Amino acid sequence: METAGKFVDDEELRAALKENGIGRPSTRAAIIETLFKRRYIRKERKRLVATPTGIELIDTIKEELLKSCELTGIWEKKLRDIEHQKYDPALFVEELKQQITQIVNDVLRDNSPRHITITEEETKKQKKAKNTKTGKTGSASTKKPTSAFRTGDPCPLCGKGTIIQGRTAYGCSRWNDPQEPCTWRQPL
Repeated sequence: METAGKFVDDEELRAALKENGIGRPSTRAAIIETLFKRRYIRKERKRLVATPTGIELIDTIKEELLKSCELTGIWEKKLRDIEHQKYDPALFVEELKQQITQIVNDVLRDNSPRHITITEEETKKQKKAKNTKTGKTGSASTKKPTSAFRTGDPCPLCGKGTIIQGRTAYGCSRWNDPQEPCTWRQPL
């Protein structure tokens, strides 16, 4: 996150990222912790490595700019220009609104199936690492894991239905819709 500028080709954007990187030092630890909890990354020796789930999540994002360091570089440059009174803050906010509206509309129009899988191997590695840290041995904790899905939330596949809980899995409330049935399902 601190050295994100090295992945940017544009010299001016690279310079903007060189000073701050992505995010702020005060928020980076919390962001990394969240990525660990959601099993999007894992630690291998001294490196942070994306898990298959994390890679799969990034692959579902169609908008390339959202996945690049360049977006932060563009924003940092514009914010620096605002600071030096070379760029209009109202224009920056308006551009952000337009960009976000366009991306949201693109995502809502995209009805391609998207599935993120958490592999059993990732779950076992996570539990083993947690038990090592806490000094526990033997079987994993008996505490019931919390789900990333909550009933009533919008369906991650179609966005039109809501998440419901069945006996063995979460699913979309539109699973039996005669016009457009939704096939999203996630085991409990």
